[in-house]
Amino acid sequence: MTSALAFKEPNEPTSLYPRLRIAARDVVWLKGEECLAQSRHGDKWLLLKLNTNEPIFKSDDELLRLHGSGQLKFRSRPTRHQPLSPLAPQVLTEAAQCDASRKHEYVLYISDHPDGYRTSKPWIKARIAEKAEQLGDRQPPSPGSVINWKRLHDAYFNEIGFAAYAARHDLKGKRGSRMPPILREALDRSVDRYLQGGSIEDAHVEAQTFIHDFNQTAEGKKYCQVAPQRFLRKDGTLAAPSISTLRREISQKLSHFVVQAGRVGKYSARRKFTTFQTRRLPERPYQEVEIDFTPMDVILVAESGALLGRPYLLALLDRATRMVLGFSVTFDVPTYAAVMDGIKHATYRKEISHIDGLKDEDWPCMGRIESLFIDNGREFANSHLQTAAAQLGFQICRLPPREPWLKGLVERFMGEVARFAHRLPGTTHSNAVEHREYEEPELPVLTMAEFRDMVTKWIVTVHNVRPNRALGQVPGVARRPIDAWRDKLGVFDVPSLPDVNLFVALAGEHEERTVQRYGVEWDHIRYWSRELDRILTHPDHRLKSSAGQPAKYQVHRDPYDLSKIYLHSRHADEIITLPAVEKWASYANGLSVHQHRLCRQHELIREEQRSDPVALMKAKAKIIEAGRGALRSGTRKKLERNLVRFLYGPRLQLLQPEIAAEGKSTKGHEPMPLSPIVSTPALIGTEQGAAVAKHVAQPEHVNAHWHTMSTEEDDDEIDRLAAEMASGVRTDE
Repeated sequence: MTSALAFKEPNEPTSLYPRLRIAARDVVWLKGEECLAQSRHGDKWLLLKLNTNEPIFKSDDELLRLHGSGQLKFRSRPTRHQPLSPLAPQVLTEAAQCDASRKHEYVLYISDHPDGYRTSKPWIKARIAEKAEQLGDRQPPSPGSVINWKRLHDAYFNEIGFAAYAARHDLKGKRGSRMPPILREALDRSVDRYLQGGSIEDAHVEAQTFIHDFNQTAEGKKYCQVAPQRFLRKDGTLAAPSISTLRREISQKLSHFVVQAGRVGKYSARRKFTTFQTRRLPERPYQEVEIDFTPMDVILVAESGALLGRPYLLALLDRATRMVLGFSVTFDVPTYAAVMDGIKHATYRKEISHIDGLKDEDWPCMGRIESLFIDNGREFANSHLQTAAAQLGFQICRLPPREPWLKGLVERFMGEVARFAHRLPGTTHSNAVEHREYEEPELPVLTMAEFRDMVTKWIVTVHNVRPNRALGQVPGVARRPIDAWRDKLGVFDVPSLPDVNLFVALAGEHEERTVQRYGVEWDHIRYWSRELDRILTHPDHRLKSSAGQPAKYQVHRDPYDLSKIYLHSRHADEIITLPAVEKWASYANGLSVHQHRLCRQHELIREEQRSDPVALMKAKAKIIEAGRGALRSGTRKKLERNLVRFLYGPRLQLLQPEIAAEGKSTKGHEPMPLSPIVSTPALIGTEQGAAVAKHVAQPEHVNAHWHTMSTEEDDDEIDRLAAEMASGVRTDE
């Protein structure tokens, strides 16, 4: 049986696609090479490369496919230049669009004229006059201009539209500089001087000095005899480039990026003139987490009403959902201890049901961090965080310095929480100048616990439910972070979390210590447990007598509680808890690293001076004078913060230092001393602080005065100051 496809009309086309309109002698650009359409042979064209005269055969289907992919561009006549860009920058302005539309009107009028298009200039001039009368054009173009526009229309209009009429200054020839080489060198020196800083007048002096020195040389005197007259002064010497020439050179030849990079710096130039793209959101929560510190613009008080100062806030935010994963509030300066608390708060389930109107389910964030984005602060860039990352299984992404926009999510959150703090009583506002505008500021009344609960409620009820346009599935449509969290729960499985009791053992401060018969010593505090016997008797334990160096084991501790440490035994792959020995158990209970270091500093100095009464008396006088000077100087806030760090911390239930006032029992323990090196001033002497402290009971020693030459050997002025701090009352009013 014969197929119907075997019978085909002779003239029936093999393809349903139309052919490209190409005529002989047309020039086409095939894959960036200029070719001439020589002749047609059946359904193929013979193309000749103009550079090599190499023949190429292409069928109509191949030419159409190349034209559709942008690899083939054809012209009606040969040209010397590559095809124009799809959008010329000259036609982007409104004036350029109007000018191109005017040219197009003239070209269409002579092209579609009933008499037909003619190249006769008298005929074209008559047609131009007719069209100018219709358009009301008082300055009609010349016939040569219209003929040139017609050529551009035929060559480029079908591909790039009005851009075919744009003025292509980039295709013009370069004439080069007419300035002599010596003047060009002087101008270049001036430009380099301007990029180094200073005014343009200072840069012009550089050119004048260079030309003056050149005129004094033998080569310069010889050059002035043959130089063009327009470059010489009246006395026959070479003239320096004018300041207007220097301005033109800077404005026309130098880019804004080069000027900014030279005068200000490369970092500033990149920040001002480079572009950036918006990354897509991570696929699951906890995949990318940003962390940062900031001081809060609010003053907190103690339970007794004493003013404690401004706290610090550390926050961790999730890039995938914009949810706040956890935070930490502390009086301590930015340290790794607060970072550890923040990571712990972000890892485990939140207990917020004690706050009025909230349930634990209102803040459902918990899980393991995969990537933590940090800046170059000391609290982040340290070995403690690197060890914690290895133990907890997350990656640290350290961002380059002075580029905060790389973690813009947490930076913006810090701005929002700062505005929230400005609405609380006791706020310091953004700066001292703004604070002075408020005639009757509210008194500080919030404690650390109250402030932490208020921040928690603001995060849960405001931040996590505020619509964010970055989370929208359609551009411009905002979504709430809690909704984004709910939608991503299908792709987010929480892996097994470490035991909360072992978190410090994994992420706390770490060092390598040797195991001795008396235990492990860290910061002069010894820790011991019977479980150390198994390490000392293990066959793999290396002693110093049998090898070059003794074996060291990695130990971890909570920087806010030195009562115990955690030792990792590599022999049995276990973690051993070592409490402080009985001698220091009472001292180390609830003791922080900062408190321990201050106590050691004080005790070292006191023990050295105890045998010398004169030296002790002089030391007391110096401490007293230093305290009084601090009250009159600008370092007072720093001293107050040091004292607040000693007395208060983020864990109030642990930080209960046994500071005994004068004449009171210490229950068998020595009072915890303060450091004379870090001065400890009295409370903030403000009217607000005095008003808050009115209800505080006045201790017996409140009217005692300090004397630089005290005769009471047992009267420790530092302990007196600590008692005053605990009572919340000043004695130096």
